[in-house]
Amino acid sequence: MSGDNRFTPKLGRPGNAGGRHQGRFLQHMAKEVARLRKGVKSTRRKSAGRGRGAIAGRMAQIRPQRFAAHRMRRVVVKSFIARRSAITGGGNFREHVSYIMRDGVERDGARGVAYDREDDRADAGAFKARGSEDRHQFRFIVSAEDADRLSDLKPHVRRLMDGMEHDLETRLDWIAVDHHDTGQPHTHIIVRGKEPDGSDLVIARDYLTDGLRRRACEQMTDTLGPRSELEILRQRGLEIDKDRMTETDRRLARLSHDNLVELAPTNSVRGEIDRNLLIRRLKHLASLRLATRLSQDRWALRDGWRDDLAEMGRQGDVIRTVAAQWKDHDPGHRIDRWDASIADAPVIGRVTATGAEDELRTTRWVAVEALDGRVWQVSVADNVPPIGAVVELEPRKARPRQADRTIARIAALNGGRWSEDIHVQAEPDDSSDYINAHKRRLEALRRAGAVSRDASGVWTIGGDYLEQARRYEARRETGAPVRVRAMRGLEGQSRLRALSFLDDVEIGSTIDRGFGGEVRQARLHRLGFLREQGYLGPEETLLSPTARSRLADEELNAIANTEALQTGRAFRPLGLGDEMDGKLERILETGQGRLGLVGNEKTFTLVPWRSGMDQGLGRELTVKRRTHGVDWELGRGKGLSR
Repeated sequence: MSGDNRFTPKLGRPGNAGGRHQGRFLQHMAKEVARLRKGVKSTRRKSAGRGRGAIAGRMAQIRPQRFAAHRMRRVVVKSFIARRSAITGGGNFREHVSYIMRDGVERDGARGVAYDREDDRADAGAFKARGSEDRHQFRFIVSAEDADRLSDLKPHVRRLMDGMEHDLETRLDWIAVDHHDTGQPHTHIIVRGKEPDGSDLVIARDYLTDGLRRRACEQMTDTLGPRSELEILRQRGLEIDKDRMTETDRRLARLSHDNLVELAPTNSVRGEIDRNLLIRRLKHLASLRLATRLSQDRWALRDGWRDDLAEMGRQGDVIRTVAAQWKDHDPGHRIDRWDASIADAPVIGRVTATGAEDELRTTRWVAVEALDGRVWQVSVADNVPPIGAVVELEPRKARPRQADRTIARIAALNGGRWSEDIHVQAEPDDSSDYINAHKRRLEALRRAGAVSRDASGVWTIGGDYLEQARRYEARRETGAPVRVRAMRGLEGQSRLRALSFLDDVEIGSTIDRGFGGEVRQARLHRLGFLREQGYLGPEETLLSPTARSRLADEELNAIANTEALQTGRAFRPLGLGDEMDGKLERILETGQGRLGLVGNEKTFTLVPWRSGMDQGLGRELTVKRRTHGVDWELGRGKGLSR
């Protein structure tokens, strides 16, 4: 260097710890550690700082970074704590291990392979067995923006888990599976909720929500180096036309005030480049009707624009998944989301694709091609039907509870107010437990933002309370009612000696191509078979109640005879008032709907499937035939009644 820019560096003594400035930083860190150990009065901080990793999470927030935040490599870390089910035990833990190892997640479309700290092929069965009695399970998805630059994710994940063990100061029992089935390579990690000594592992919320992500970002930055200015600009340029939430959108959200963004010209080259990128993104948002240009430098963002972008991103993922699994799908064909709460009639269709709604919670969706050619995306809570299965999407009208009607009636008589005292005055014979149940209901609705309560404990009940309660019930429903009508699709349906979904199809409701065209042909063949076998007359097209009963009985008898021959047990039909103890052994898909096979050492019976029965699969229960159907209880007359 020369001229006025010359300088002479002054080096400290060897071993110098940094002088008074370094001392200030160390004192600041010591104070933060002491504050964490003493605890904080805030309720949020108490819950956030409880468990292992509390100090590591807090230190990650205050520790100076080697590079500016925008230069750090970006990593998304999603976490979820799965609780042990009171009904199925650790079944959901085992199912999630199997789920992340499913077919099609490797680069070549092969089944996922689990690995751990030492083995590239870990014993997933042994891991399931070790965790079967755990109280909870930690689930993580780690997705680095530049993961495609790593030839193998395993060393990177092992290093991350070593760092996590260092932060938590304990050894973890974990397995991981790398997924390459999306445009972004990512890793699923499952950590048992147990310490090495057998006690429950508790991880601080701060660490789960922020500490692990910061460690992952730092590790990725150490591996690949900080992001260069060119990389940052290139990445932001690639985000301009994306129909999903991007980092540029998050920047716009920070710059906006009441959804208004003002981008005045700057005096720097970098500032103008940045401004130009933001304006280009705003123009794309305007093309999506999410933004409006008010003047040269001012823009207005539509209310709820971020939620709309997030939904567009999810729909984009669905469309790409459907296109990959359903080769005959037209990419321009619209895919609508099925809402059982507003549907007017059932819809029959064929499952053409399936994907993950929430991979941490193992909830799924299926794409269904209906008879009229429409394609529906349907959320499924459990028992996901396979691709090719014929299913029936059933409407489900959410309704307010009886407690809601009671609350609305009492409030209407008292100026839109409800309290325990007001309830007692209106209904003096009601017990305190009954009144408290109404209070708990209002508390749940208050947390959902449907009602409000003042300091004296009086609730304000609006005129739309029942509608608010109905919407709350609709949001609580997980998955749509999906009934499997033919597990193997159209195969064998035309000549089936049982009730078939084809028996109820009106040819006029089908189109002449795709699934509708196939069903139209199968229906004609089915009519010929039914006439040939005497179930229909020469000119009849609809089965009589007698013919339907005959087909149903023949199917049940065939199932019962096959089971009796294979197991040596006797079939026991349940008459009105009869009950039977046994194990819910398996689910049977039949023409008359889903049946449960309940058996013991000597006998077995078949009962209509009811919502929630899958929770008792493989467990002892008692079934009893009543006038309205079949009731069941877990544990031979003990436990949860349905």
